Amino acid sequence: MTNEPAPLRWTRRAVLAGLGGLAALPRAARAAGSPARIASLGGAVTEILYRLGAADRIVAVDTTSIYPAEALREKPNVGYLRALSAEGLLSAGPDLVIAAEGAGPPDVLALVREAGVPVTLVKEPPTPEGVLDKIVTVGRLAGLDRQAAELAEAVGAQLAGLSRQRARIACRPGTRSSGGWRTAGAARSTSSSRALKGSGSPRSCNNGWPAAPCSRWPTNIPITAA
Repeated sequence: MTNEPAPLRWTRRAVLAGLGGLAALPRAARAAGSPARIASLGGAVTEILYRLGAADRIVAVDTTSIYPAEALREKPNVGYLRALSAEGLLSAGPDLVIAAEGAGPPDVLALVREAGVPVTLVKEPPTPEGVLDKIVTVGRLAGLDRQAAELAEAVGAQLAGLSRQRARIACRPGTRSSGGWRTAGAARSTSSSRALKGSGSPRSCNNGWPAAPCSRWPTNIPITAA
C-alpha cells in the first residue's frame, strides 16, 4: 500500500532543487551593501527604481512595468504581475525581488524565497502619503535611501503644488468632465493615480456637477502605482 503524500513531498523537493540551480546562475554575490540584481515587479516599483538611477540593476520586470518605455523594451519580461512563475523569475538570477502588493501567486513567491532569493512586497495604499512612503520603501530596499528621500521630497512638493492649483480653479457649473486623470505611466493603478490628484475627479460644486474639465488639470506628476 502506497503512501500518497510522499510523491508530493519529493516532487516539491525536486522542484526546489531545480529552482536552486536557476538561482545559482551568474549573479553578484549578495554583499552587506545594496543588491546588485533586482527583479522589479509592478509598474510603480519599476518607475521608482528608474527615477532613483537603479535601471542598470534591474534584471527583470513584469508586463505592468510600462513606464518608462525602455523598461519593457530592454529588460527580460517575466510575465503578468499576478501570474508569475518561479522558473521565469529565478532564471534572471536576481538577488532581490521587489514586488508590488498583489504579486503572485503566493506559492510561486514562496518557492522563490525557498530557493534563497528574498522577496519583499511593497504596499500600495491609494493616498498621496502612500505614494511617498512607497518611494522611501523601494529606495530603502535598493540601498538608495538618500536618493529616495530626495525623490519623495520632490514628488511631495509637486503634490502640494497640485493641491494648491486645484483649490484655485473656479467652478464651472453645468459642465461634465469629459476626460480621465492621466499621469506619466497613466495605464497603471487608477486608485493611486486618483490619490496623486487628491480624488477621482474635481470636487462637485453645484448639485452634483463637477468643476472644470480634467483637461484643465496638471498632468506631470510622475509616480503612480502598478
